[in-house]
Amino acid sequence: MKTLIYWRHSVKGSGNHSADIMQAGLDATAATVAKVHQSNGWMVNHFFAGPLKRTWQTMVAIMLQLLQSGYSFDRHYFLHEEIDEVGTQGLFDLWTRDAGVKFGAGRTNFQALQQDLKHDYFPLALEGALGGVMKMMAIMSDGETGLAVGHSPIIELAAHAAGLDMANAPQLMENEFIVFEQHDDGHITASYPS
Repeated sequence: MKTLIYWRHSVKGSGNHSADIMQAGLDATAATVAKVHQSNGWMVNHFFAGPLKRTWQTMVAIMLQLLQSGYSFDRHYFLHEEIDEVGTQGLFDLWTRDAGVKFGAGRTNFQALQQDLKHDYFPLALEGALGGVMKMMAIMSDGETGLAVGHSPIIELAAHAAGLDMANAPQLMENEFIVFEQHDDGHITASYPS
């Protein structure tokens, strides 16, 4: 079995998609990592992020906090090149500018996408998001764990495609994550952390 911890990036500054993560967001990331690492004792073999800098800024904060928590990075970990399926500026522009998706307005990001995208495009969004998870799983070996930093609603799309009902779930907030597992028969499941 392979495990992927798919973490939503930390709180970014106001403005466009290229805004930096705020210091308070980085502090929140560190606090969450310390708490989760203490209770779960992570052994992460692979680290993934997308092309937008807030995913890398969050990843660096995660790795620094793991070091401060006594985590031992040895020769058995890999920091991979960006994974476009985690979320690109072009994809967010396509959804908001070209497809007219309006995030917010009392809906989760997943619900906004599900309701505002044309019906034939929503299954493609699900497929693309799960494809990103599959791409990361394909890089890992059996028994390994990866940690990916990505975006809402892409994480929720992948989770929904893997069988977790996201249509009625609360908004995935910054520094929250969903755990994906690829079983020996190849199928992928998603769950909230326990």
